[in-house]
Amino acid sequence: MMFFLPIYALYLEQNLFTMTNVALIISIEAISAAVFEIPTGAIADIFGRKKTLISAYMFSLISIIFLYVGGSMLMFVFYAILNSVGRSLASGALTAHSSMTP
Repeated sequence: MMFFLPIYALYLEQNLFTMTNVALIISIEAISAAVFEIPTGAIADIFGRKKTLISAYMFSLISIIFLYVGGSMLMFVFYAILNSVGRSLASGALTAHSSMTP
């Protein structure tokens, strides 16, 4: 994400016109990632790593669609939240998988 952040900020500035809105979107994404990171390991344990990874990639795919068609602040907020959910689900499932392999 760190490599992508300057390009992402420029893209958001081009579409949202102010750096205040850009900072708000990036903040929403960071806060929602922190919130959703907590239960995702348990979700991977309950539903299985494979199903959790599939749903994580589905959330990421849907978020990319919101980023592509995003012409309003609301679309970018949906992108930020769905992308954070997808990354958090993938992180929890991949962490659970890496801790189980010898």
